[in-house]
Amino acid sequence: MTAIVIIVYNLDARIFLLQIEAIKKFCQDSYVIEVFDNSTNEELSEAIKYHASNQAVKYSRTIPCENDPSHSHAFAANMAYKSVKDNYSNILFLDHDCIPVKPFSVVETLGNKLIAGVLQGQAVTKYFWPGCLMINNKIIDTGLVNFNLITKLRTDTGGSLHKIIDRYGYDACILFDEVGVQNPYFQDEFYYFYLMINNKTFIHFINAANWRGVERNEERLNTLINITENLIHDSV
Repeated sequence: MTAIVIIVYNLDARIFLLQIEAIKKFCQDSYVIEVFDNSTNEELSEAIKYHASNQAVKYSRTIPCENDPSHSHAFAANMAYKSVKDNYSNILFLDHDCIPVKPFSVVETLGNKLIAGVLQGQAVTKYFWPGCLMINNKIIDTGLVNFNLITKLRTDTGGSLHKIIDRYGYDACILFDEVGVQNPYFQDEFYYFYLMINNKTFIHFINAANWRGVERNEERLNTLINITENLIHDSV
């Protein structure tokens, strides 16, 4: 059985419902969706809880120990992994704005590999981005799955995952490609694009919760929701 773990943070419920719809359409494994809500906005959190119940999705509320979004995300991800690791053979961590738009299988993708995802970090310290990360829980050393930042190495959430690469090497890993695509419907200094991951299987909105406080973010999200809906409904 595969766990699909979604860390939710101050998310527009429309994106949550779109992600759940897409997972149900495209995931080819036997799976359970586990939502861990780390929001600071109680109104948004209540909406996610309501929709999770209606969608028969497991829901847990976490209370962040840090105000910084990256530390908060790491805290929630570690709590989520601790909660699910003993119950599932494979785990897919998805950011709340990373949505499948094509059929996918965590089991088939991993095969006999330990981990699959997008690599990030500096040349000296490479680690996996936790927003689209597949873990083969049957064979990995679960003690190495740690989403904490490493401040002295200037890593973001997931920085401690570099220990998996250090222990097993790249031959035990699958590296997803990540391609930027210009958003034809929205122009902005920072967010004029979105990302496509693993042969265009997942779309990543980037900063859906707008923790950076970017202007016109709702307008941007509206365009990305429309793009994603078209990708989902056009996929066979």
